[in-house]
Amino acid sequence: MLGRALEPPGRSIEEVVAHHVVNCLIRQRRNVETFGGRGTFFTYEAMCAEPARVAREIRALVPELDDLDLNQRLAVKGRIEVLENMNARNVEDLDARQMAAVNRVFEAHRDVIEHFGYALR
Repeated sequence: MLGRALEPPGRSIEEVVAHHVVNCLIRQRRNVETFGGRGTFFTYEAMCAEPARVAREIRALVPELDDLDLNQRLAVKGRIEVLENMNARNVEDLDARQMAAVNRVFEAHRDVIEHFGYALR
């Protein structure tokens, strides 16, 4: 498997992904704290649930994106797709071992996970 070649020794792919998520959240929290008054912030979940509102916020920040449409249909993996929150489906696909690996990483960074309204499962 291609992804396996990128794993650091001693870490599962689930741990690598969980660490990546934590690092992204840490950077995003820092961005909001540093630039909150000069930008916009939205979660993936909000973008999926309220694409028109998020697009308006982005356009307000960058008017040149006047044709931004988060509701457009795009070819993804050979299929035509619309923006959809796939978190629940992807989490359900994890087996107990994978979920435990992810939760070990998230537990060590519970503060940043909870800062963005997420909870351990």
